[in-house]
Amino acid sequence: MNVNLFLAAMWTVIGVGVFLWPEAGADGSLGIDASKRMWVVGFCVLLVGYNIARWRLTTMRRRSDEQARQSATRLRRPSREEPPNPDFDFSDRDRQDPAGPKPG
Repeated sequence: MNVNLFLAAMWTVIGVGVFLWPEAGADGSLGIDASKRMWVVGFCVLLVGYNIARWRLTTMRRRSDEQARQSATRLRRPSREEPPNPDFDFSDRDRQDPAGPKPG
């Protein structure tokens, strides 16, 4: 399970719990005023939407990356192993004679 889906579920449970929680009793026991309750529930809804959007975008990105990887492997041609061209091999010449071949 993705972390964003887990967080969306967690914020959904918190939001529903706050919405259904009874108001504070006369003794001031755990409760939330009706005016503050809607702000907390709205914040939870905002976080649920954010986490679902992040989950969806992450899923789309993974799918896109996988398709790009597959198309890149199809486009690659098998490379032929060719010996190096001696005209462009300057390694021995540089060590023996740095000036290169003498003209004429």
